[in-house]
Amino acid sequence: MRLNPRLFDGGAVATFWQALADYDVLLRPGSLFGEDDSYFRLGFGYLPVERLLEGLALISRALDHAESH
Repeated sequence: MRLNPRLFDGGAVATFWQALADYDVLLRPGSLFGEDDSYFRLGFGYLPVERLLEGLALISRALDHAESH
């Protein structure tokens, strides 16, 4: 996935990653896969649906936080 560059400049991307850390959400940044950090990979394996929904809600919260800064 990629953060829309029209909405997320470099500062907003950094804010997004910091918010994820603050919320204890672990995503993999694009830099691990040859892209910049506006890209990320979401892995959910065999999580119970409730945990997945909680994680997605926290990612949404981090996106909102980053977009507003």
